[in-house]
Amino acid sequence: MIYEIKPIAEDHIPSFRETLEAVAQEQKFLSLLEAPPLEQMRHFVLNNIKEWACCRSIEVKGSAANLCSVRLTRLSHLASPASS
Repeated sequence: MIYEIKPIAEDHIPSFRETLEAVAQEQKFLSLLEAPPLEQMRHFVLNNIKEWACCRSIEVKGSAANLCSVRLTRLSHLASPASS
């Protein structure tokens, strides 16, 4: 089996959604019962790409599946105020 792990890209969105749908339907690992609509997934993924969130896909035989989707949060609000 040949596979490649790479950053998620716009053309991975449909198969990412299909993978999320399959996992959601198992009702074991996610609180979702189904994947969001494709346009909502497209917005989520494109925003993650824009914000440099950690999203990786694994591509097996030309079909991409989501491997990791972690959204990093800015922690600037936790910084201590500068001392005077």
